[in-house]
Amino acid sequence: MHKHIKHLILLTIILVGLSSLGLIGCAENHKSYNINITIDGKPVNFTKDLGYPYLTKTQRTMVPIRIISENMGYNVDWSKDTWHQGIRKVWINNNTNRIELEIGKSTAIVNGKSVPIDRDEKTGKPVETKAELIGARTYVPLRFITEAMGGKVEYEWKDGNHYIDIITGKDVEEPKEGGTYSGITFDPKKDVLNDGSGRMSEEKTKEFLAKVIANSKFYKENGKYYFKYDKVDVPEGYTVGMGFSVFTKSGSGVVGVFLSPNPFINPEENKIPIGQSFVRQIRNDAVENSDLIMFQIAIVKDGYNEKVYGGRSSSISYKINYDPIKGTAFNYEQDKWGNGHMVPFDASSIFDI
Repeated sequence: MHKHIKHLILLTIILVGLSSLGLIGCAENHKSYNINITIDGKPVNFTKDLGYPYLTKTQRTMVPIRIISENMGYNVDWSKDTWHQGIRKVWINNNTNRIELEIGKSTAIVNGKSVPIDRDEKTGKPVETKAELIGARTYVPLRFITEAMGGKVEYEWKDGNHYIDIITGKDVEEPKEGGTYSGITFDPKKDVLNDGSGRMSEEKTKEFLAKVIANSKFYKENGKYYFKYDKVDVPEGYTVGMGFSVFTKSGSGVVGVFLSPNPFINPEENKIPIGQSFVRQIRNDAVENSDLIMFQIAIVKDGYNEKVYGGRSSSISYKINYDPIKGTAFNYEQDKWGNGHMVPFDASSIFDI
């Protein structure tokens, strides 16, 4: 047992070390290099959930679009309703630019115009590099996505490492009081409870929770089950608290799955990141022997980041209960005191299995 634990610890250390260096080998035709990317001088922190960059045999730096786009101030959305049918589109936009990509295609639509996502650097002619899906993340050439969003790329090769700086040309803004987050306006003078707790008001919390629900999906693809969440931006000082649980039937002999940010009650493979997009595969045996799936969410004050909901951390929290046998759901809403009541919930807004 002790020997087995040591092996696990050693493996974890090795994997963490490789991840921090950006050392990637995604597939047979992908080369592994140390790739270091910054945006306006600020390092981009790639993770397992967000994906890592890699270099192809044709020397193209491929990147997961979400982390690059969001760090450049863009919003990312995907075709949730048609994704499992094989029609897989991704949209990237801000107030001035809109980019549409489709998995498996070598062109994109940028501000209404069809353009190739890759060109030969010498001739300028289009080449057949395609938007691809790796581990539920969409990858495209770094230069294309950067320039489509109005930036430019500078490369440097030094001591066996790739150093890449994305320059947006934007001035770094000072933090403002209030603002707009994922399309939701927030004014701390009006949207924070006047009780000294710092909790967001119930009405404003519900606005953000509705966005969290819209950005969450539990679905089946190629015979496997996945839970996917696309990050919702929230005001400074707040965090999206979240937990996703699959409870198995009594006597099934199958252990359930419990996703949480809490490292003290959760094995590492079930830990979900705080404040990031992620996708997690959920074991088939757990889902197919389940009689209850629960999705718990809240907007919590920083300092309660390891909590899922409730207590002094949030003015309201949701426990969305889904019956996988009947295909029905309800939402159990709890206030800051823990008092709750059930309200109807459209199961299809999250659950597509």
